[in-house]
Amino acid sequence: MNGACDHNYPGRLLIADDGIRARCTNCGTIGPVRRSAEEARRALRDSEGANRSPPASPCNHRGFSVAIERVEGGHRARCLGCGAVGPVRDRPETAWNALVFRPGRY
Repeated sequence: MNGACDHNYPGRLLIADDGIRARCTNCGTIGPVRRSAEEARRALRDSEGANRSPPASPCNHRGFSVAIERVEGGHRARCLGCGAVGPVRDRPETAWNALVFRPGRY
């Protein structure tokens, strides 16, 4: 997804047979096996592939138009500024709220 990721978004923890791995929610990179969750997150964040430049300011999806798309199962909001896509929701208003009020997740 993001070629120059700093892995500052290690939100998912994967339980391996021999320990715990952290997966970056921004680019999907999986870090090495560690004993604790904090060690796994730190190992991913400090890995060789991490970009050391400061992260770009994330789009908050409020300064740009947000398009509501009708998809199978409901509605989905798409930011026309950065291209981020929110989750599928039943109503257009809730799809818009999910994207605009939770900008770090999508």
